[in-house]
Amino acid sequence: MAKKVADQLVDTLEKAGVRRIYAVTGDSLNEVNEAVRKNGRLRWIHVRHEETGAYAAAAEAQLTGELACCAGSSGPGHVHLINGLYDAQRSGARVLAIASTIPSREFGTEYFQETNTIKLFDDCSYYNQVATTPEQFPRMLQGAMQAAISSCGVGVIGLPGDLAAENATAGLSSTFSFPTRQRVCPAEQEIRELADLLNNAKKVTLYCGIGAKDAHPELVQLAKYEKVRENLRSAAAVRGKEEKIQPEYVISVVDELSSDDAIFTVDTGMTCVWGARYLQATGMRKMLGSFNHGSMANAMPQAIGAALAYPGRQVVALCGDGGISMLLGDLATIVQYHLPIKLIVFNNRSLGMVKLEMEVAGLPDWQTTMLNPDFARVALSMGMAGYNVINPDDVFPTLQKVFNADGPALVNIMTDPNALAMPPKIEFSQMLGFAQTMYKLMMEGRSKEVLDTIDTNLKHWKDVF
Repeated sequence: MAKKVADQLVDTLEKAGVRRIYAVTGDSLNEVNEAVRKNGRLRWIHVRHEETGAYAAAAEAQLTGELACCAGSSGPGHVHLINGLYDAQRSGARVLAIASTIPSREFGTEYFQETNTIKLFDDCSYYNQVATTPEQFPRMLQGAMQAAISSCGVGVIGLPGDLAAENATAGLSSTFSFPTRQRVCPAEQEIRELADLLNNAKKVTLYCGIGAKDAHPELVQLAKYEKVRENLRSAAAVRGKEEKIQPEYVISVVDELSSDDAIFTVDTGMTCVWGARYLQATGMRKMLGSFNHGSMANAMPQAIGAALAYPGRQVVALCGDGGISMLLGDLATIVQYHLPIKLIVFNNRSLGMVKLEMEVAGLPDWQTTMLNPDFARVALSMGMAGYNVINPDDVFPTLQKVFNADGPALVNIMTDPNALAMPPKIEFSQMLGFAQTMYKLMMEGRSKEVLDTIDTNLKHWKDVF
């Protein structure tokens, strides 16, 4: 029986080391889905939203350094990939995206679900082409994979549904991928100049990204931050009160209970701040976030990719209530694939970072308050353990129970909506803007909110003054 283009795709992915495709099947992707079923070795991970699939693939690629794959069906399916692919591209994640399209004979006719994938993905990929013949496809597929691997980013291959069903041709392209491992080294003179700067400076801040991952012991030895750590520990000691649990205390407990090689994923916003400040590096722990693209809703889907890539490691998703609300349906994906992810929801009933940005700018926060569902009950309804924590005394025992148990779980912790993430250095303009906001709130009859903010953040005043 002749091999189809879809079979050729799956065989090539397997040879390239791809282990799974994150996708929602349907319409133009059906032939690819069938090819994966017949292959039996490549896994089809049925996410509930394609954006989740793109994030999961990017997380897998970042953690393993290998090529990962996601796919979207024609029109809305592959459009949903875009946000996650932007994040992958800006994070240097080796991701192949299969953008399945309408039948090639219908291009340019405003056919149902027609999109222009070249325009759609051009800004978030290193390679972006659409194959229309069996002869083109193997060369384009190899080009997309090699671009993703060598350039550390996204390669997009457009695959019309009718082409996927056609008989494959061998073509002239290699059937193997050739991974590259670039090593970028500064010139010797630049190293000396940098050493002089470090030695002669009175205050030094080390801002090190994933490029320094193999120099962890050296960085720790170079960095002297005992005073900073002392201030952080004192802030974490304040536990808060009922329904106003201090987020610093929550993250300090998470840090204490997590394994030395845990993988953490952090949502963009306040949760990212708490994770960056209070999760202690061990040399084996990993932390993923949307650090360059800055998208909400990244933590939970990234945890899916992490858990599938490293089934033996503890995976902890630190989610904001705003972030997890966006892709809440993919809790079902976690349950379906029995992924033992621990989801910690910092539920401050608001878009906390946006609220803080407005306050510092002298603007009373508006439209940042969130009316949330009971996330614990939502988790239970989807088949995973769910817990609500409203009292600070329950934080440690609940998290300890969850971390010691098998299987996925969600812990919905009611944190203080007025908790501030203080910057290392407070500028006068920030203080002025914040004071203006507090004054405006009082003039609007929101004095209680002002008093609550002052009370919540008394622990920081010694740093301010």
